[in-house]
Amino acid sequence: MRSAYWAAGGAVYGLHMGLLVLMAAGALAAAAGWLARRRRLSLSYWPLLAGTSLSQLLPSCPLTQLEYWLRRHDVPDYQRTLSVANGFVHLVTRAWLPEWAITAILIAILALSAYAWFRYHSGAA
Repeated sequence: MRSAYWAAGGAVYGLHMGLLVLMAAGALAAAAGWLARRRRLSLSYWPLLAGTSLSQLLPSCPLTQLEYWLRRHDVPDYQRTLSVANGFVHLVTRAWLPEWAITAILIAILALSAYAWFRYHSGAA
């Protein structure tokens, strides 16, 4: 039987998936101009996006390392074989995408967010 550490690792994994969904939804909302009209959401989204983007400069994602640390209390050599984003895509669509496609999607989300930032913060909107 798995311990509370395993369950906590699952919760961190779920939080990680939720963060990716939030980033994608926020990018679409920002590009559509919806986020520019909602100041509170905008003040939450942009710092969260910046923090998430900056965390990519680290050797490994802090949430992934926390999940591994928690799950390795039960399974000492635990290692996920899929990225969190690919796991989410498979959960929703039952399709397996190559990791390069997942990376391209994440870069597109970041580019869409950058487009929205410059569009709505340059006075052009």
